[in-house]
Amino acid sequence: MPTTRTQTLFGVLLLAVVGVSYLSVIRWWAVPISIGVLAWFSLHGIAFARRLTQSHDSKAHWLFGPVWGTGLCAVGLLGLWVLGGRGAWVLLVAPWPIWGLLLLPIAGAGEGLALPTFTRRDLLAVLVLMLIVPVIVGLPYAHVAESVEEGGKAYRAYFTADFVWAMTAVAEVSKGDMPPKNPFLAGETLHYYWLAHFLSAVEYRVLRPWGLTIEEITLANSLGYGFTFIAFLYGFVRVFGAGVWAAAGACALVFLANSFEALDRIWAWWDGGQIWQQLIDVNIDAGARWFYAGMPVDGLQRMLLYQPHHLAGYALGLSALVFVARARDVTRPELALAAGSFLGLSLLFSSFTAIIIGVTVALMYAVRLLTPPRWTAMPICALAGSLPVGAADLVSSALGYVDPNAGLLVRFGPNPVAFVQWPYLLLLSFGPPLLIGAVGLVAIAATRRWSALPVVALAGVAMAFYFLIDVPDMEHVWVGWRAGHLLFIALAAAVGLLFTMLASAPFAVRLGSWSLVGLLTAAALPTVVVDVFNAQDITNRSRGASFPWTLVLSRSEVAALDWLKTQTPPDVVVQPDVVLRASESWGHITAFGERRMAAGLPIAMIPIKPYEHASDVVSHQVFADNMSVDDRASVARGLGIDYLYVGPPERRAHPGMIPTLDARMDLFAAAFRNDDVVIYRVKPIATR
Repeated sequence: MPTTRTQTLFGVLLLAVVGVSYLSVIRWWAVPISIGVLAWFSLHGIAFARRLTQSHDSKAHWLFGPVWGTGLCAVGLLGLWVLGGRGAWVLLVAPWPIWGLLLLPIAGAGEGLALPTFTRRDLLAVLVLMLIVPVIVGLPYAHVAESVEEGGKAYRAYFTADFVWAMTAVAEVSKGDMPPKNPFLAGETLHYYWLAHFLSAVEYRVLRPWGLTIEEITLANSLGYGFTFIAFLYGFVRVFGAGVWAAAGACALVFLANSFEALDRIWAWWDGGQIWQQLIDVNIDAGARWFYAGMPVDGLQRMLLYQPHHLAGYALGLSALVFVARARDVTRPELALAAGSFLGLSLLFSSFTAIIIGVTVALMYAVRLLTPPRWTAMPICALAGSLPVGAADLVSSALGYVDPNAGLLVRFGPNPVAFVQWPYLLLLSFGPPLLIGAVGLVAIAATRRWSALPVVALAGVAMAFYFLIDVPDMEHVWVGWRAGHLLFIALAAAVGLLFTMLASAPFAVRLGSWSLVGLLTAAALPTVVVDVFNAQDITNRSRGASFPWTLVLSRSEVAALDWLKTQTPPDVVVQPDVVLRASESWGHITAFGERRMAAGLPIAMIPIKPYEHASDVVSHQVFADNMSVDDRASVARGLGIDYLYVGPPERRAHPGMIPTLDARMDLFAAAFRNDDVVIYRVKPIATR
């Protein structure tokens, strides 16, 4: 048992590292606000978890409660937002769903829930694991929007792709429209599961007058999401039988040594020399896609780096699996209602993830109700579980998550990309967790650890989605990211169980096994090391496949985009030539300028064809050199464009555009001008 002094030392170390991490992304006076809001939500979640799981003795509420509080309070915020609440007070009142639930007899839902007892050893393990968050994201987050070259700003490009999308969602949702408008297609709703960004959007609306930026608020919340997920994942692995340090080792493995993709490139480039230079010029954790045209899978470190806002959705869905797996009596409707509620919350945060977990939960429920036969409880449990999921689906429709004209969002059948050299690419992408976890899954079956069957089910369902499901308009690759993350989580639990079994194995077995684990870990560490280095490297100004590795906004562009944010109404439509800009700067206006476009080419919208059509119209009829000025003005007005943005790409492609528009001040008035950018106001038709 660790001493109080040891725990205190690690606690102080963690606090110091957390403090430095926050101060590197957000100004000092806002640190207590950012931490305070998440702590407020977490404390309520802990109280709710303690009551729901009856974990007074096991202390499980300390691990699961923070994530549950984040989810429930986000729903509370949403309810207040729908009713018109827009001030800082909504953050204080956001726990209202928990207040209501605590007045109800919810303890019955978690009655008989078999959870391990968490002790001081677990506390020390969690404190150590939490250091993973600043180790992975510390430098990348600190270098976001870093000032360079006399007033410009730099963003690491392939890191920024997800971050630009997050900034866009936060900017749009913060404007207060319900449902939010689509900043990439005039007249449409934002068809995206934006609840994951909602807390940052609310805080940005409240704190923007004080000078805080979207980057600061989003990154600060991302740190908090990472810490809460680490605690949850550790608890999830422990629930299925792993010991304290076995669970900690498994969690560390899936974050820090999860892929052989860097090793693959080192081997391939060994004879050519300059290996490091080549490693920093590739998207290393997408090696399966880049070099083999296979399915890309992101390691869990990328969840912390790029999409931490989705972590709550993963944890909420997996909580449903914990309830179904560890309840003594699965015939009780209260249990089904609780599991369905967690799945419903997950659906609002990370929709596709909830579908994968939902299939796993349904499978486990069926197994447990049929073995031994409890089939008579099936109808009532199915009804109780489906009610909250159905309600969440209705809410997502009301919020405009899905385009009603999108058609099928998934396609069933073999995914051609998943089957490309699949044995080797699975090994490449999933590294040591796959090898060690596979042995763990076999050990689970061999020793008949039926309590760990949900881990096997989750791994199997994730693999089924990986190979047999596709999402249209995403080049067959999108499903790999979500299914891959869940497979890593299942493998973490399997690895934790295997490590626990090894602790009681004969010495020779332990020596050989741990030596092999050490070798595999050493072989996989380079992928995460290179990935983290690349994510923070804003000095690399070379070009990738179709974009620069570092996106640099010049001082003139920063000034123009700041002018849009501060000198124009939030609902104006500002249009660049998005076809010309393509993947290089698709989010300039929506993320950095925080304004809408009549047409854009976002990276994650389904179906993509309406965006492509609208963007072609803008490019060929508003920015085309062969169009008359009168026709350009007429088309721009028809599309609802308030301003035309003529930046460096537009000036290079259309050198005569500025003189042409300057000559017709009756149609286009220069509202902003500097060395690189001219922003023209599209004048309305004059009336007599």
